Amino acid sequence: MLLDDFSNLIEGKGKASYPAPAHMTQPILEPTYGLVLYQE
Repeated sequence: MLLDDFSNLIEGKGKASYPAPAHMTQPILEPTYGLVLYQE
């Protein structure tokens, strides 16, 4: 599901949402369209 959400956001089929407080998280999460990604 996360991959589907990500691809839809990239294609412009959805709107990114940011966790509260958005004014602090939006600048950090904009490159990933509001999704928190983690890679080991």
